[in-house]
Amino acid sequence: MQNSNGKWFIRGEQLVLRLCIVFIGLLLITQALELKEQTRRYFSLVDRLEGQSVALDLPSYNKAPMVFTERPVTGNVNPQRAGQRITISLLGPSPGGEAYISINGENLAELSGEGVTIAVYGGDYLEIDATRVKKPLTAIVHTNGQAVLFPPDGLVVEGRNSKLPIGKIKLRR
Repeated sequence: MQNSNGKWFIRGEQLVLRLCIVFIGLLLITQALELKEQTRRYFSLVDRLEGQSVALDLPSYNKAPMVFTERPVTGNVNPQRAGQRITISLLGPSPGGEAYISINGENLAELSGEGVTIAVYGGDYLEIDATRVKKPLTAIVHTNGQAVLFPPDGLVVEGRNSKLPIGKIKLRR
């Protein structure tokens, strides 16, 4: 009984070894065939479609031809998340140079003496870009204290020749 089990194990091991050699040989042959363009096109659907134009010319039912323009989306945007308004105004006279209110790294509005009201959303990073201002700039942030957790209402920031971080906006849910 033990003798027959040992022979079956040895025969199975030899069969697995031969199958591995055959499959590795097939793999090498197919890889060698991939070097030729005709067989590569036959084997691969992606290569078969490569370089061919995909024609999706569907009939147009528009009376006027379609015109593509590249311009930024501005104006009234209906946001899908709740936002609040924050007013930033200068304390004292307007310093020489240009100071901008920046949200998420984009300059949105120029900070002037009368103050600027902007819409912010939770997670926005608010700062004042005063890199072109030579004199010290002092600004105060006014928020709706009930809806805005951070920055606090009445926060005062001061600086010159740098970006003045106000912080990440946190709104009450």
